[in-house]
Amino acid sequence: MRNSYERTVWSFSRIQGIVENEYRHFNDRKWLESYRVPKTIFSQLCTFFNSLCGKTTQMRKPVPVQVITAMVLKRLGKGLDYREIGDKFGVGASTANEKVNDAMLFLIKK
Repeated sequence: MRNSYERTVWSFSRIQGIVENEYRHFNDRKWLESYRVPKTIFSQLCTFFNSLCGKTTQMRKPVPVQVITAMVLKRLGKGLDYREIGDKFGVGASTANEKVNDAMLFLIKK
């Protein structure tokens, strides 16, 4: 016997584009206070972490490398927990944990 109720797809609405917005609108001093590295180093780290960016699937888009880099810097520079990082960058706490830990392992191996 089949269930007669209709299934729906749901998702949490999340903040998008925070890193790009801050990169464009923060002056150098504000950026340095927030991320603890200059914008030039941030760009170099993004290039370094480029291989960590996943592939687009039918279910979701990958977390952009700029967001991964920003999450790592917030974890290392400010000591934010994964829930706070996820809330700030529009990802779940488990995704923040996975991406930050992957990036840290990548740093250790290089």
